[in-house]
Amino acid sequence: MRRFLVAGNWKMNLDRAAGVSLAQGLAKHAATPSEGVDVLVCPPYPYLIPVGDAISGSAVCLGAQDVYFEKPGAFTGEVSVDMLKDVGCDYVILGHSERRHVLDETDQVINRKVKAALAGGLKVILCVGELLSERESVRTETVLNTQMEGGLAGISEADAGQVVIAYEPVWAIGTGVTATPEQAESAHEHLRSWLKNRYSDAYAQAAQILYGGSVKPDNAETLMGQPNVDGALVGGASLKPELFVPIIDAARKLASAWFICAACWSVFFWCWVGFVLFLGAMDRGSVRLSVKHLRWSRFRSVGIMSSGFVLYSLASLLGFSSVIMILLVLIQRGRGGGLAGAFGGMGGQSALGVRAGDIFTKITVVVAVVWVMVAGLLGISMRSRAALEKSGTEFSGATPAAAVSSDSETPETKKSEAATEESDSGPSEAGATVPVKPEESSESTPEQKPSAEEAKAAKEASPAKPQTSEADGAKAGEKTPDDKGTEEKASEEKASPEKAGDQKPAADDAKPEGDAKPAEESAGSEEKKDSESAPEKKDGE
Repeated sequence: MRRFLVAGNWKMNLDRAAGVSLAQGLAKHAATPSEGVDVLVCPPYPYLIPVGDAISGSAVCLGAQDVYFEKPGAFTGEVSVDMLKDVGCDYVILGHSERRHVLDETDQVINRKVKAALAGGLKVILCVGELLSERESVRTETVLNTQMEGGLAGISEADAGQVVIAYEPVWAIGTGVTATPEQAESAHEHLRSWLKNRYSDAYAQAAQILYGGSVKPDNAETLMGQPNVDGALVGGASLKPELFVPIIDAARKLASAWFICAACWSVFFWCWVGFVLFLGAMDRGSVRLSVKHLRWSRFRSVGIMSSGFVLYSLASLLGFSSVIMILLVLIQRGRGGGLAGAFGGMGGQSALGVRAGDIFTKITVVVAVVWVMVAGLLGISMRSRAALEKSGTEFSGATPAAAVSSDSETPETKKSEAATEESDSGPSEAGATVPVKPEESSESTPEQKPSAEEAKAAKEASPAKPQTSEADGAKAGEKTPDDKGTEEKASEEKASPEKAGDQKPAADDAKPEGDAKPAEESAGSEEKKDSESAPEKKDGE
C-alpha cells in the first residue's frame, strides 16, 4: 500500500508567532506516527528553525519551498542543500507553478535542482501542471509529458524513489476552482503510466502522486479517495489548523480502510481454521481418512474428495466467505460506490471514501471468485460422497466392492458350489464312495481337467452297477392269473363313484433301477390285497 502524504505549503505567509503556534497545534494532533499517513509543513526560510523546534519529537516532517543547485559559494540570496539539511529539512518543493510562470524557471533549471537535492539527501516534491489555455486546447497530457521528461532527465530509478510527484493544475491554484475527481484521477493515471514506461511497473505502482489546487476539507476526502491520488499538496488551507487538520484526518480515514480489510481477512482465516478443527473434534471418524480406502488408486481421488475433512473445510469456507461478502457490500452501501451500486447504493463514493470503495470493490471481487470456486468444489465433493454411498461403500474404511478381485473364492463359496453339484447329479448308488475335495484357500488356482489315466483309475475303483438282462425284464413283465383278477377288481373300484375318494393314487411304475423290488415281493403284496378285499365283496353281494 502506498502511504498518504499531506503537505502544507505556507508560501510567503504568516509571521514567526503564527507559524510557531500553527506548528505546535499540528505537533499535538500528529504526536505519533499515523498508520499510512505522513504530514509535512513547508514554511518560508526565516521560520524553518523555529517551526522545526515546534514540531520536534512529533510525526510532522519539515520541508523547504525551494533550493539552489550550486554548492555553498558566492550566490547572493540563495540557499544550498547543505543549509536545508543543517536546519532539519527532509523535503523540498521544486518546480512549483509560481516559480515556473512568475519567476520563469525552466525545466533545465528545475532538473539541476532535483539532481542537487537528491545528491544531498533531500526528498523532492516535483510539481507539474498545465495552464487553463492548455487544458482547453486538449494539451494537458503533452504538457505533463514535457515537464516530467525535463524534470527527471538523467535521474535513475533508484534516485527516482526519493521523488514525489505533485499534480497542480495552474488554473485551480488560488482561484477557488477545483479539478473534479475525474479530472484529477485522469491526470494522475497518466502520470503513473508515464512513470511505468520510463522506469518500471513496480516503481510506478509504488510512486506517490499528490494533488494540489484549492484542496479543502470538504473535497479532500473525495480527491484523495481516487485510486491514483496518494495525498495532497495544500496551499491556503494549510495556514489554519481548523482547515488543515480535517484534511489530515480524511487521509487517515482512507488509510485505515486498508488495515480494516487486513483485520477482517485475519479474523476470517482464524475463524475458519477454528471451525474446521471444532468439527473435526466432533466427528473424528469422518475427518480421519481411511488408509485401506485409499489403497485402490481408482478410488483415491474420490475418497479424498468425499472425506469428512474436505467437506467440513469447504462448507465452513463457503459460509465464512458469504458472511464476508455481505459485510463488504453493507460497508459500501454507506454512500454508494464500488459494487454497492449493484445493490442499491447511490452517489459516487463509499462510507470510507472513493479510494476505500475501490479497495473494497477489489476485495469483494476476490471473495466472490473464491466463493464460486469453493461452491463448485463442495458440489464435486458431495457428489463423490453420494456416489460412494450409492455403491454401498461406507467411508469408514470398508473395502470397496469393486476393488475386490472377482477371481478370489472363499471356502464357504466352494462348499456351496459342491452342494449344488451334488444335488444336480442325484443320489449316489449304495456302496459307492464319493471322493471329497479338500478345501481350497481363498487364493485358488484355475480348475484343471483330470487326465485320461486318472479318469480310468477312478472308473475301475467304483463298483459296477447291477444290470438287468432282457429275460428277467420279460419275466418281470408277465402277469399271472391272480394278477389279472386283482387288476379287474382294482378297475371296478376306480369306476365306482363312492369308492373313488378313498382310493390312493397309483404308484409310479417308473422308478430308479436301484430302488426296484424283487418280483416275489410284489406278487405277495398283491395276494394280500386280494384276501383283504374278499370280505368286502361278500358284503356287497
